[in-house]
Amino acid sequence: MDFTELYKHTSSLVSFSPGAQFLLTATQDRIVVRRTDTFQITRSWLLDPSPSPTQAALTQSSSKSDTQKKSSQALASTSTHPDCWITHIGWSCDSEYILAACAKKGVVHLLKLRDETWEGRIDSGAEGLVKAEWAPDGRTIICFSDWGLRISIWSLTSGTPTYIQFPIHPDKGYAFRSDGRYLIVAERHKSRDTLGVYDASDAYRLVRYKLHVVSLAGDLLTTFSPYPDPILGIRKVAWHPSGTFIAVGGWDDKVDDRITGSHVLNAVRPDITKPNPKSGVVQMDWNLTGSLLLVRFEHVPQAIFLYNFPLAGEKFAPHLRTVLIQSQHALQAKWNPVRKGHLAVCCGNSSVYTWSDEWIGESGEEEEIAECIGVPAENFETKDVCWSPDGKGFILFSKDYFCCAFEVTDEAGGDDVNCNRTFKTSRGLTYSYYRSFPPEEVVNEQDPSDPPLPTLLFLHGFLTSFRLWTHQIEYFHNKGFPLIVPDQLGFGDTSKPLNIEDYRASAICKDIVELLDFEKVNSVIAIGHDIGSKIVSRLANFYPDRFQAYGFLAVPYSAPRPMSRIDYTLWATKKMAGYELCGHLSFFAEDDAHTLIQEKLDAFFSIAFAQDPKLWVTHVAPLGALRTWLEHDGRTPQGAYLRQEDLSTWKNVISRDGIQAALLWHKAMVTGINADDDKGVPLDNYPVHKPVFFGAANHDYISRSVLGIATTNYHCKNATIREFHDGHWLMMSSPSEVNAALFSWIMDVVYM
Repeated sequence: MDFTELYKHTSSLVSFSPGAQFLLTATQDRIVVRRTDTFQITRSWLLDPSPSPTQAALTQSSSKSDTQKKSSQALASTSTHPDCWITHIGWSCDSEYILAACAKKGVVHLLKLRDETWEGRIDSGAEGLVKAEWAPDGRTIICFSDWGLRISIWSLTSGTPTYIQFPIHPDKGYAFRSDGRYLIVAERHKSRDTLGVYDASDAYRLVRYKLHVVSLAGDLLTTFSPYPDPILGIRKVAWHPSGTFIAVGGWDDKVDDRITGSHVLNAVRPDITKPNPKSGVVQMDWNLTGSLLLVRFEHVPQAIFLYNFPLAGEKFAPHLRTVLIQSQHALQAKWNPVRKGHLAVCCGNSSVYTWSDEWIGESGEEEEIAECIGVPAENFETKDVCWSPDGKGFILFSKDYFCCAFEVTDEAGGDDVNCNRTFKTSRGLTYSYYRSFPPEEVVNEQDPSDPPLPTLLFLHGFLTSFRLWTHQIEYFHNKGFPLIVPDQLGFGDTSKPLNIEDYRASAICKDIVELLDFEKVNSVIAIGHDIGSKIVSRLANFYPDRFQAYGFLAVPYSAPRPMSRIDYTLWATKKMAGYELCGHLSFFAEDDAHTLIQEKLDAFFSIAFAQDPKLWVTHVAPLGALRTWLEHDGRTPQGAYLRQEDLSTWKNVISRDGIQAALLWHKAMVTGINADDDKGVPLDNYPVHKPVFFGAANHDYISRSVLGIATTNYHCKNATIREFHDGHWLMMSSPSEVNAALFSWIMDVVYM
């Protein structure tokens, strides 16, 4: 692994952004944001240490003498005083906003990554502040008051608070459901423990060793209590990722699980003859898929127990799989958030320990491996470890310093490595792309007499990157297909030239073919979405012998149109649909479009991934509609299909590189550059004779499915058409249906 230099921190306040592209740190009263690739400082804020008016009034009314009061106030108002230090930090789910709270001052500061001058502030008032954090929606802040008086829920969009009275435990007595929709809070009213459901439902703890599972309607579904009742009570509860199991750990050194019966996983009991014996489950955590349960017992601090659990459809037979025995006490153990069989452990020394079941041994089978990795720094004692959201690195904490460590990847990328690569074209542009090879176990199961499966080339559209195809990458990789998924020119980590001539479709097609030649692939199926469909269309026109078949999602095959004009297209589509279908293209071609989009990035992404696709009829497609939406800073709920890590990544790329280059795709269409480019397509290549798949999105109100179906039937002689009751982003919102339809077409039509 590669380690960074050491940096100071305060109270382990270091956090990766959701997209793992930025690192947020707090040192006393200063907030610093660094890029994770270079560790250069991107933003830095020195927070105002002055207390809220209420806190100042409370200080004024204290019983100290005048001299003491003045001295105390002067000291507490200086930024170096510990009372002014930051106690809590956090990212919003889309990396747009940053939270920094000073609990002793009762103040929550809100900062914006893309606007260093923007700042918000929440003053807690007389009730004080214990803790502040983001809600899953990324636009709501949850503040816990002192003495368990109330929870204040502040909305950034409305500016108004909602209060929940008398929460019991600000650290453990609340939880959000996995989708962030509901919040459940343990409360105490009139000397009775109660449970309030506001947004999410999860587990809570009672004084007795009894677990209650309730529905959102308040119905008691089931209870669980081991027999005989050990009296000591519940210490840890952890839901299985699938929701099938609940692991319950008590003070009696057992882990209990429950579906229809109970199974007890025992550990060695402590020596009760010694005074104050340590006992009980101190940690229980499931891995990513729920196939492994990590358990640590307080009376055996050097051991980490890993239990195997069945997946769906398997016989229920949990058992102890592995015991990791450390030479020192294990302080922290954390599962990798992306890889199901990868664990990091720290023990308070100058090393970090990893365990993995992904090692390929000499026999070609997966084996377990445990490693000790030394931290290359003097007097660095690792107290805690925190994984990055992408699972490629972690933060290591000592008492006063932290460093980051990242996996060293094979840049050459051998034929058995799935990785991100780069390639420089003959015109000097660098493409970033994801390269994937089929798993060995899938290859071994294939009939040797069958021809190899074709390589799938996925080309994304506007505003996104190769991450748009996340569901397709996983599905077709597991089916045994080699994959090449590039970031298109102007997007992601690919070059972003500002010369409009670089965005001629013929030039981009040449880039793609050079990439395929570089990877030495011959049998290829090209699949596109949005402007990716435009490039797949021209690949069919300029290089018809290079590809086996072509797939189009939402946006169909586009025949060459050397005489096309945007004004005629706007007039014709308005006459057919009642509104211009591509008025937004005219806006994208305007000189100030990139500036307005970057200033109103939240509004732009809000409407781009709107939960209600019909909003495009009024706020995107007509002439001038998108500009009006941005100028009014419009907002609408986003589709549940949109993964927050993807949204964060796409926003961060625009924040880093701007969007001007990406808009040149549309400027090339509007100004006639691509119409001129189409003159080079031979007339014989206008129709497509090879197999074509068109996935029509019936709720795409810009690329209307009825027009796409007609176009496909007219120009494509061997077409397979599937209709989906979905919007423009169907590969994200209906991945199972889209993947199954594509796979069926490939195997039945192309590969037959």
